[in-house]
Amino acid sequence: MPDDWRGPPAPDGSGQVGVEGFNRFLSDHRDLARSPVRATVEFVRLRDPAALTTRVGAEASRLENPDSVRVVLTEDGLPDDSVRAVRYALEFTRSGNRWRLESARRTQRCQPGRGHQRFSPKPCQ
Repeated sequence: MPDDWRGPPAPDGSGQVGVEGFNRFLSDHRDLARSPVRATVEFVRLRDPAALTTRVGAEASRLENPDSVRVVLTEDGLPDDSVRAVRYALEFTRSGNRWRLESARRTQRCQPGRGHQRFSPKPCQ
């Protein structure tokens, strides 16, 4: 698979991440567009995670033939002096047998003594 997706752009102040480039990437990689979970792993560029734990969970709008899915990927126990964990929440909608990314948000939790202890788009100290 070509490396034409280099990972998510930097989030804005509210944690929102642009998705247009990734949707172009998905249109060329239909195998990924068939699974919101696989697409999420590619969006984050999760290759060799440095985190102690990585969790991916998906919630569908309904069990059979869902038309929307929310996928949350959390990396916790990062080897960083200020950021302890990073979380991406991605919203997908279905078009036929393919999924399209509608929105993405990145938040983080700080190391103890380095800032907020809940997931927030605010920077750590």
